[in-house]
Amino acid sequence: MADEQPKERATEEQLATQVEVALQQVFLGGIYVHYKHPERQYMVVSVGIDEPSEKPMVSYKALYGRQLLWHKLLSDWLKPTDTGVERYQRVE
Repeated sequence: MADEQPKERATEEQLATQVEVALQQVFLGGIYVHYKHPERQYMVVSVGIDEPSEKPMVSYKALYGRQLLWHKLLSDWLKPTDTGVERYQRVE
């Protein structure tokens, strides 16, 4: 393990491309509901990059309660449930 090489970082262009692709999969400003709690709505406010993993992330704001801001990897956002239902469904 002493000779372990550091991971090569992506270029800014590569990261920007990841964001562009993510924006084709998630609607910025769109209102979504989580399959477990369809009464709770969330608005996608941004798509960015998670620094440690360099993977695209979705930032979304709860439209209920204290309106907390959440961040989730895009792959987790898009991952269907075990029954094949979309985890987050766009309603607006």
